[in-house]
Amino acid sequence: MKNLIPVFMLFLLTACQEQQAPVKAKVIPTSRISGTIQNPAGEKIFFYTAKDKLEAPLTDGKFDLEVPLTEASYFKFKHGAESASLFLKPGQQLELTLDTKEFDETIQYAGEGAAESNYLAEKYLLLEGMTEGMRSFFSKSPEAFALKVDQIRSELNTFFESYQQKHKDLHPDFLRTEAAQITYEWANNKLNYPEYHQYFNPDSDFTADENYDAYRKDLDLDNADLLPSEQYRSFIKSHLSQITQAKINENPEAHGNPSMTKMDLILKTYQDPSIKDYLMFHTVKAHIDNQGTKGTTELMALFEKNCTDATFKETIAKDYKIWENLAVGKMAPDFKYEDANGKQIALSDLRGKYVYIDVWATWCGPCMAELPHLEALQKEYAKSEKLVFASVSIDEDKAAWEQMVKKKEMMGVQLYADKAWKSSIVKDYKISGIPRFLLIDQAGKIFDVKAPRPSSKKIKTIFTEITANKATSMK
Repeated sequence: MKNLIPVFMLFLLTACQEQQAPVKAKVIPTSRISGTIQNPAGEKIFFYTAKDKLEAPLTDGKFDLEVPLTEASYFKFKHGAESASLFLKPGQQLELTLDTKEFDETIQYAGEGAAESNYLAEKYLLLEGMTEGMRSFFSKSPEAFALKVDQIRSELNTFFESYQQKHKDLHPDFLRTEAAQITYEWANNKLNYPEYHQYFNPDSDFTADENYDAYRKDLDLDNADLLPSEQYRSFIKSHLSQITQAKINENPEAHGNPSMTKMDLILKTYQDPSIKDYLMFHTVKAHIDNQGTKGTTELMALFEKNCTDATFKETIAKDYKIWENLAVGKMAPDFKYEDANGKQIALSDLRGKYVYIDVWATWCGPCMAELPHLEALQKEYAKSEKLVFASVSIDEDKAAWEQMVKKKEMMGVQLYADKAWKSSIVKDYKISGIPRFLLIDQAGKIFDVKAPRPSSKKIKTIFTEITANKATSMK
């Protein structure tokens, strides 16, 4: 399923109790998803939640998957390059059918309780017919844009109300979440319009007036019941970022650490404990993911003191430990994967040279956009005895990787991480998005785990220093 209008854009405390009576093990209901896919685009299908990834093999175009489920949940179904959303309830048996040649138009669900998932499929087609390219959408005049987003919201609400009349047994959590999806998608587009309009129209003199944000006054930004909505989560994070920036703009000199400013606003602005925990978690996680452990002492102390979610705390503690181990000068976590000739090659085998590593996949557009720049660098430094290029694919489809390596005659050390997003390189280097570039020094120590991309001028400066024995860490 394609993105329509991108928005510019989980989790162990145990207590010992003496001489408790034996507790019966909790029985977790098992749901089942089965299906038939015409013209399969691969040998597996995948289902994702916020926490888990499930997969099942395709045999003659059919699959069958058991899902332990304690509460009704949204899932994302993915096969090949396309995806769709569905809603699954404990104990439910859902059957999916589709033809990949017309993925969105043919996907259907059957079985008791399939109405929610079919709504999501129908809603997508409706939304697809009402929307347009991102540039066209955000380039509209303020008046035309306001009319368009209001029209989309109105038509989606009409469709939703009509669907409810035909399907009286829709799950209450689903009803609440979908209502929020419509409202907060509208709100996200409104929130992002000023910035995106300026981006797509650099010569525009448009500036949001002081009344532009009036649309926010009726929005509920402090309600944990709405957290299952992806659009709601996106909006409250973006809204927090904007009010944080506004606070910093008032007195830049008083705000040395934007993450601390944001944390202070969370604690003073929000009342719902779950909302506060969610926003604190993402604030700390974003800081660590972007800056490692730098400037985290006070931030971590506030988080530990105020966060009430044990799983959030555990996740941050694990992330922090990993980023501690990824600091400049630490030994780089080793990995060993198969190359295009079937030979096992480890990072440690390349010691003695600087290693510039591209973590990528054939389906990744930004990865492919960097390839010409990477090839240019490889050619320019082909004779260097101090630098080696390695590319690690995290494709789920090995055949797709093999075909591209052969077709494009890709240079350097080409490796295939056979567990895709669950590979050690992804976990050990905290890779949440690709392409990601790593630079390891000749002693096998970390130089930069977020090295500049090949298209950046900075990387050539670093390579020039490496070849001249003048390289120093960027950190």
